[in-house]
Amino acid sequence: MTLCGIIDAKDKESAMSLLKKTPDLAEHRLDYMETPDYLKTDIPLIATCRPSFLGGKFDGPEERRFEILKGAIAHGYKYVDVELEADDALRKDLITFAREHDCKVIISTHDFKSTPEELELLLDAIVLAGADIAKIVTTPETDKDCKKLISLYPRSPIPLIAFCMGDIGRFTRVLGHYLGAPFTYVSLGEKTAPGQFSIGEMIEIREAIK
Repeated sequence: MTLCGIIDAKDKESAMSLLKKTPDLAEHRLDYMETPDYLKTDIPLIATCRPSFLGGKFDGPEERRFEILKGAIAHGYKYVDVELEADDALRKDLITFAREHDCKVIISTHDFKSTPEELELLLDAIVLAGADIAKIVTTPETDKDCKKLISLYPRSPIPLIAFCMGDIGRFTRVLGHYLGAPFTYVSLGEKTAPGQFSIGEMIEIREAIK
């Protein structure tokens, strides 16, 4: 099970401190930083800069947000996360830039209220948009919603990360490993999403299920 730690620090020093917990790879939430700055580490990094209108902390212009993501790619980040809901032209330009720098593109969508019925359509849209990896995260009301989401795994033509938030969906964060998810997200500091495991908790689970 490959563990992706989330770096949600406000400054570079704090971010590097979180990396001492040595996840297999790490998602650098650039939108959490007071002044966006890039990290230098042997741990593969995912660049994410989530806008406030999609649940993140970045409040600036979209053009500036994509400039920050491009800067991370130019600094050697191995992955970039861009939202399905983002501006189509800006996303296409970012994908082209990522391809030129051997950076894999994660196209993600998050539903903080429910698990929509049109999950297959969301997956199709992500694939059509040019993703290397699809990421679909929803909020379940019942176990049926969790089952509906994880049923996408065998249908996906590209690597998929799909899990449900909250206590109901915690098991999907572990089960994804067995269904083909390239990695699962864990907290290195404060938890950034309901139902998220800390890196310590997930290491214990990983050891128990070997």
